[in-house]
Amino acid sequence: MPIGPKLEEVQVELDPIVTKLDISVSALRDALRGADAKTLSDLYAQLVGALNISLSALRDALQGTGGKTLTDVHSALTAQLNITLSALRDAIVGTGPKTLTDVTNAITTVNSTLTSQLNITLAALRDALLGTGGKTLTDLDTGITNVDTKLGNRTSFVTGFITVTTAGTPVQGPNVAIAPGKAVVIAYHPNNTGLIGIGNSSTNAKLSTGTPFILSAAGQAISLMVDNVNRIWVDASVSGEKVMYIVET
Repeated sequence: MPIGPKLEEVQVELDPIVTKLDISVSALRDALRGADAKTLSDLYAQLVGALNISLSALRDALQGTGGKTLTDVHSALTAQLNITLSALRDAIVGTGPKTLTDVTNAITTVNSTLTSQLNITLAALRDALLGTGGKTLTDLDTGITNVDTKLGNRTSFVTGFITVTTAGTPVQGPNVAIAPGKAVVIAYHPNNTGLIGIGNSSTNAKLSTGTPFILSAAGQAISLMVDNVNRIWVDASVSGEKVMYIVET
């Protein structure tokens, strides 16, 4: 049989393959090895260097000092999961048994009830609390502080006498301001021998014709929350007799 035709047929079949081999084997080698001319041996050495512990060392590290295995972990987890999922479900839903749908419905009902009770807006509630004066909690705090300051303990007080020069002619108390929340105490003088009349005017204080509050003996006193001692008028049945007063300032 002639060989020539057969070789031609093989050549025809190889031609497409040859056209794909557009570089030499040595060029392919150089391309794979790169500029540093690395070999598979180099790659192996680099991988071995990266694996800087042995598999047994890795095993020991994972197991820890207790030498725990995945079996131990499984056993520990199994021990903690000491009930089935169905038992957990039954415990959560209770004796009802209630579902999440039931909870959702209950929340919806509560929300509806609350909404019906909240029959005004927050803005309306705010305005109602602030009142027509638009007072805030800061204003309230300031007001309370002011009241506390006025009602708190004072640092001084004043004492004195109101003497009736002529019996039957009431005398007005002196001009002594009294702090808010404080009172003046009017007391019968221990040296007196007659009656003392206390009133809010000359007419009312007059013992003979008025309607006075009467002090008649030592130890008797009256406390009045007025803004000034001069609001008080004093009469006496004996000329020259008097009352004592004491007031915080």
